[in-house]
Amino acid sequence: MFWFIPLIVGAATAAAAGTSVANQAMDGALFAPEINTYKEEIRVETSVNEQLIAAINGEANVYSSDVASFNWLMEETNMMRKSFLVADSKASELAVEKLIAANPKFLSLPQTEVPQVYDVLVTGVGAIGGLQMIEGVSGAAAGSKIAADIGRMTATKLTMLRSFGQAASTRAMVAAGSLANISKVKPLASPILSAGSKALTVGLRTGQGVAQVLRAGSVALGPLAAIGSLALIGLDVAFSQERSNQLRQHRDEIRRHNDELRQLQNHNRRQMTRFREDRAAILKDEVLSFQYMAKVTLAAFGDGLPNDYPKAIDEIVEIDSLNALDAQLVGALGDFIDAHSTAFVTRRLEYHVSMVNYWKQIFVSCQIEPRQLVEADPVLGIMGLSFAEYIFATHFLGDAEISPLTASECHKILSAPAIDGPSVQAAELAQGRIFHQADGFWTFQDKEQRFHSYRETHRDPWSVYLVHRTDPSRRLQLDLWRRELIETSGSATPSVVSSVRAGYHVSVLSYEPVTPAPFEYDTDRYGSDYRQKTGIDFLECSKECAGDVICKSFTWTPSENRCYLKDQIPGRSDMPYSSLRSGHKI
Repeated sequence: MFWFIPLIVGAATAAAAGTSVANQAMDGALFAPEINTYKEEIRVETSVNEQLIAAINGEANVYSSDVASFNWLMEETNMMRKSFLVADSKASELAVEKLIAANPKFLSLPQTEVPQVYDVLVTGVGAIGGLQMIEGVSGAAAGSKIAADIGRMTATKLTMLRSFGQAASTRAMVAAGSLANISKVKPLASPILSAGSKALTVGLRTGQGVAQVLRAGSVALGPLAAIGSLALIGLDVAFSQERSNQLRQHRDEIRRHNDELRQLQNHNRRQMTRFREDRAAILKDEVLSFQYMAKVTLAAFGDGLPNDYPKAIDEIVEIDSLNALDAQLVGALGDFIDAHSTAFVTRRLEYHVSMVNYWKQIFVSCQIEPRQLVEADPVLGIMGLSFAEYIFATHFLGDAEISPLTASECHKILSAPAIDGPSVQAAELAQGRIFHQADGFWTFQDKEQRFHSYRETHRDPWSVYLVHRTDPSRRLQLDLWRRELIETSGSATPSVVSSVRAGYHVSVLSYEPVTPAPFEYDTDRYGSDYRQKTGIDFLECSKECAGDVICKSFTWTPSENRCYLKDQIPGRSDMPYSSLRSGHKI
C-alpha cells in the first residue's frame, strides 16, 4: 500500500539533489567566468598592493636614515659655527675697541656720525679677519711686517676672499632660517590605504557565507524541503550575481588604492630627490665654509698649536668630497675651539692689530695719502677708503715696537699697477659709489642712496663707458684720469655727477638675506629679468641675488643651471614637477 512512498522520497531526494546540482550548474554557467576572472585580478592587484607598500616603507626608512644623519651633521655644524663665530666676533670687538681708543678724534665726533664710523670699523675689521688664512699672509701674521706681496695679491686670492664673504652671508641666512631648512624636512607619507582593502575582504567573506548557510539549511531539512529547494534556485542565482559584483567592487577598490599608492610613491620620490639636491648644495657650501674656519684656526695658532690639536682640522682642510664631511670631524673642530677660545681670541686679535700697524707703518714710513695706498694695495681696497682714512689718523695699536720700512720696501709696495680703465672694478665717489656687479652690469648708488643699473659698453685706457639698462639715452663715463663720473642724457651737455675719491681693483659687494624658507619649489616668477647667470646651482643663484643690490627676486631652472635675476618681485606661478625654484628678498 505504501510501496510508492520510497518512490516519492526517492523522487524528492533526487529533486533536492537535482536542485543543488542545478544551482551549481547555473552558478557556474552564468557567473563562474566573471568570478574566476575577478579572483585572479584581485590576487594580482593584492600582490601589487603589497609590493607598493613594501617599496614605500623601504624608501621611507632609507630617507628617514638619511635625514637623521644629515640633521645630526647640521646640529654639529651649528654648534661648531657658533663656537667659531663667538670667538671670532670677540676678537673683532676687541680690535674695534683698540682702534677707537687709538684714535683721539673718534671721541670728539658728533653723535650723529658715530654709528657710521663704527660701521666702517666693524666692516673693515671683519674683512681683515678673512685674510689670515690666505697663503702668503698667514705666515707673517705674528710679526710687525706682512709679506711684501700683499700689495700685489692675485685676482684669484681676491676672488677667494670675496667667496668667503658670500659663504658668510649664506651661513647667516641659514642661521636666520631664511634658506631651505633641511633639519625640518617632513617625513614621507605612510601607505595607510591598505586597511580598507582588508575590511572589504572580510565583508566579502560574510556575503559569501549567506548563500552557503542557506544551502546547508535546505539539505538539513531533508526530503520535506524538496519543494523549497526549487525556490532557492533563483535565490542562489541572485547570491552568485551579488558575489560577482562584490568581487568586481573589491578589485576596483584595490586598484584605486594602488593608483593612490603610486601617486604617493611618486610624491615621496620627488621629496627625496629634492632633499638630496638641497643636501648636496648645502654640503658644497658647508665644505667651503668649514675649510675656511679650519684654515683660520690653523693660521691663528701658527706654530703654537696646543698639544691636543685634533687631526680632524687637517682632514677638514684637505676634504675634496662632500661625503667626507661628517659630524665627528665638525664636532672635533668645535670642541677644540671651545677648549682654547681664550687663546684663539688672543691670536686673532694679534693678527688684527698687526695688519692695522702694518698699514699705519706704510703711511708713516712712505709718506703717502690713504687714497694712494688703497689704490696700490688691493687688500686694503677691500676695506674701502673710509677705513684707510681712519687708520691714517690712528696711533699704532699696542706696545709692540714697529720697525720702519725702507725706501725700497716703500717703492715695492707702491709699484703696483695704477687704477685705470681696464683694471677698475669700483669707485668711491664724493657723493655715492659705483661698482661692477657682474657680467658687465654696474650699479650706481647716488647721493640719495638710490640704486641704478647700468651695462658696460666698452673701456679705454682711462675710462669705463656705461649705458642705462632701461633708458639708452642715459650714459655714464667713469673717468680715472680726470677722476670724475660724467653723465650724458640725450643731447644734453655732459655734466659731472661726482668726483672720484678712490678707485678699486675689486668690486665691493654687500650681502643681504633672501627669503623665503624654504625655497619656493616648483614655482616660477615670470618676467622682470635683468640679467642671467648659467652653470650655478639654486643655492648659488640665491646668493647671487643676495649680493646684488638691484636684484629683488630670482628664479632658477635646472636646465643648464640657469639663474634669472629680477629687479622686481613678479607674481608666482605654480609649475608642478618642473623643479623650478624661486625666492625673493625680504
